[in-house]
Amino acid sequence: MKAVKIGIVVCCALAAGLIVYMSSGPVEPDAEALDFVTTLKCVACGAVYEVNGTEYHAAMERVNHTPPLYCAKCSEKRAYHVIKCPVCGTYFFREGVEGSNGQCPVCRPDFEPTIVDDAAEPEINDPGTPEGPRRRRHAKSM
Repeated sequence: MKAVKIGIVVCCALAAGLIVYMSSGPVEPDAEALDFVTTLKCVACGAVYEVNGTEYHAAMERVNHTPPLYCAKCSEKRAYHVIKCPVCGTYFFREGVEGSNGQCPVCRPDFEPTIVDDAAEPEINDPGTPEGPRRRRHAKSM
């Protein structure tokens, strides 16, 4: 009777180990989730290029899902998503990328992000954009 109990415990432990092993593999997105194209730009060489969903997923895995990505042209780890200006077509980086304020450098070359108190209400500071009014972004006071 004791041997049967030990056999059951061993089988349960092996089954639990198999379940953990099979569920800990990399998560692969389905084909529909990879059906997109995105544009990247390298800070180092200035190259602008498109990647499809499969290429983007592989690039993100290569950097542990933490941008920047490796540039397809110069191989430097300095490629980021870019935004295409709807007015002039210039590609620019989002706020937070080195040397970028998140505004088009051609249409808004003198734009400086406004630093406001965290407790203050957001104010409208750009009523003339094609997308409509934008709100100031809150930045932490130093």
